[in-house]
Amino acid sequence: MKQINELLTEEQILGHLIEECAELIQAAHKIIREKQGADKPCGSGDYIAQLEEETADVIVCVQNLPGVKMDNIEYMVNQKELRWENRLNEEGKQ
Repeated sequence: MKQINELLTEEQILGHLIEECAELIQAAHKIIREKQGADKPCGSGDYIAQLEEETADVIVCVQNLPGVKMDNIEYMVNQKELRWENRLNEEGKQ
């Protein structure tokens, strides 16, 4: 089976990424609305599962962008988590 990045152009993958990011935002917002109990999303659904699925879709798009190195992203994720934790500690939230 061919890789996605062999079948689609970078521009097409970026287009998919934009769509998937929008769907990820919607999934996150549904969780907030459900927890607030007001203006609940239509239907009953497993909104965490939807969030996980949309996150996976975003990751697939990013993984298939030419030149993107997932090792670099993993390193950056770790650095950003440390910075976030440090800020929370400085604010006295931990």
